[in-house]
Amino acid sequence: MSSLKLKLENNCFYHIYNIGIEERIIFEAKKDILRFQNAIEYYQNSSNPFRFSFRNKKNNIENTSAKKLVEVLVFCLMPNHFHLILKQISDNGISLFMSKLTNSYVRYFNQKSKRLGPLFKSSFKFSKLENIDELIKVSRYIHLDPLKSNIVTNLDTFPFSSYSQYVNNSAGFCNTNIILNTYNNSQEYKNFIQDQEDYQKSLEDLKSQIFE
Repeated sequence: MSSLKLKLENNCFYHIYNIGIEERIIFEAKKDILRFQNAIEYYQNSSNPFRFSFRNKKNNIENTSAKKLVEVLVFCLMPNHFHLILKQISDNGISLFMSKLTNSYVRYFNQKSKRLGPLFKSSFKFSKLENIDELIKVSRYIHLDPLKSNIVTNLDTFPFSSYSQYVNNSAGFCNTNIILNTYNNSQEYKNFIQDQEDYQKSLEDLKSQIFE
């Protein structure tokens, strides 16, 4: 669904997706992914007077208003696209967050690559996750993307997603409580991720929540 056709609601969860124009590579090196990943954390907050940069990132985050635009639950950064699950906190929060995030990255990428023009295919696509079951199943779809795309053969070796936060309790900026609170422990969630048979059965039901 286009980002322009529906007003997004506060305290609701959305699967957000975008891909490179002409499906081109948008993360050419590890430093590109790290910049985008750190910018996700940085731009969650509203009323931030600074543009993101590596040099002042830590100081800027510490001095940013506590008010948030969005809360990030899940992310996965792939070579030519990315997935997020966001909870909107403030009015128009997701649209503002995505605008700041992608515009910042496009400026960085174009300057680095000495290019002009858009980098992403569209502003972004989204789908509302109507209940906790949809939220959990889409989180699995997202976390499995590196495996399904043959980027890795073991999800534990892929560092550019929130998977490690969920299954290894690694430090990070995602709120894992909403999903993990439905399980007795993180191992149960990991088992759910790895249940390929159940995953295949659920794909048909998830067509409106995922974007191929």
